[in-house]
Amino acid sequence: MGGMLTLMPLASADSKHVHVFHQSWLQTFMTCPEQGRLIYRKELPRDATDASARGHAVHAGIEAVLNDCVQPDEALSIAFKAFREEAKLPAFRYVKHKRESTVLGHIEGSFASWWDYVYPTLGAAMWIEKRFKFPFYEDDERVIYLSGTADYAERGRIDDWKTTTNKDKYSESFGGDGWEQKRWSIQASAYCAAYFDQYGYLPTFRFVALDVQGREPQLLEVERSGGQILFFREQCVTVAQQLERGNDHRYVINDQHALCSPRWCLNWANCKGKYLG
Repeated sequence: MGGMLTLMPLASADSKHVHVFHQSWLQTFMTCPEQGRLIYRKELPRDATDASARGHAVHAGIEAVLNDCVQPDEALSIAFKAFREEAKLPAFRYVKHKRESTVLGHIEGSFASWWDYVYPTLGAAMWIEKRFKFPFYEDDERVIYLSGTADYAERGRIDDWKTTTNKDKYSESFGGDGWEQKRWSIQASAYCAAYFDQYGYLPTFRFVALDVQGREPQLLEVERSGGQILFFREQCVTVAQQLERGNDHRYVINDQHALCSPRWCLNWANCKGKYLG
């Protein structure tokens, strides 16, 4: 793979299309191109649900421990505050649970799962909530930057903290999604590419699915080869080409996934919801 992932923009880059793709937006675009287009054009508000806010809150508590060495009680207070702040956003809504107390209990359990089972095993941190943006691809017409925020990395491994009420979500056994994550996780590909850009070799990417009841988390390790990263880069090129052909008209609307529902999509009423009520 060599330096193929570290191409820098040329002096003439101001005459090219310049794209900055966040890994989570790429995931949205791959899932439903039309929803991705609307977010790209800022025609949908920032989505905020109890599920996403729960995850952000747990991240805030963990970050306080790793960066500031706070104790568990203080970290939980920081996490609870982060959830309540996000719950003030105009678009916030409860989709998984009905009460704040339930979500706060899950935040506490998820943090306990990390504190008891993950924190004692961590080595020397290289990244803590590391924001990255680097040139991923360039040709005569465009420059593509890849961006994101990695939760944690140590030598040879990136960890991503997840919170889930599904105890088998990241399992590779029947009923779990582990095999899908290993095969086509955009997040794993993007973060491994970012790590390669900085250190020159590909790490293991590990999903750490914290248990909301405070039990041992699910761990799923994902490996990425140079070929897989190059294929992911080609996917990014096709997304860029689509946007360059124009983004003021509708793209493909895709309902072949669980997130196409009034619970999860803010565009539901203007799309599938028009026909289903």
